[in-house]
Amino acid sequence: MNAERQSLAGAFAPASLTADGRGASLQGLLSPKRKSVSAVPGRPAGPEALAPEPPEEAKPAQATRAKSSEQASGAIRNVGVYLPPVLLEKVRDMVRSHQTTYADLLVEAFDVIDERTLAKAFETDPQQPETGMPRRIRRPRGAAGIQINVRLDDQQVRWIDEKMKRMEAPSRSAFITAVYKLYLEKEAG
Repeated sequence: MNAERQSLAGAFAPASLTADGRGASLQGLLSPKRKSVSAVPGRPAGPEALAPEPPEEAKPAQATRAKSSEQASGAIRNVGVYLPPVLLEKVRDMVRSHQTTYADLLVEAFDVIDERTLAKAFETDPQQPETGMPRRIRRPRGAAGIQINVRLDDQQVRWIDEKMKRMEAPSRSAFITAVYKLYLEKEAG
């Protein structure tokens, strides 16, 4: 063997027998046993030693610290909206032709559509038969669709959520879908 490498012949030599004969070749390869809990200075012995240490004072301060996106007012975030495929193509065409974004198109749509027209999109059909059991009122729901991300700031999201609750829309996605749909119908007609 050269000086840089040690010989491994000793590792494969037969184990020397100890009192029980087992594990003699492993002797000294592992680090020594740790001291028991009671032997650690500054810690009590017995069952109290197993109790977790009290939390440090710095931990509650970390829990109350706000995320950076919450600290900045007007932070922009992606809001997922599910549009039916046909409506999605029309919205994409409008965004491309106007060279704008989904968010700007949404702002323009809210400017054009009046609140009464938007409220009609979420009205339930109150017609009940005069005889027999009353029918269950079905609320309009958002259809399955393809997700787009509309980049809105926190103030815009709060404004949309407030309007959505006032109109009793089933979800933010269904509300925005209705706005896009009504806007495109108004632009086409």
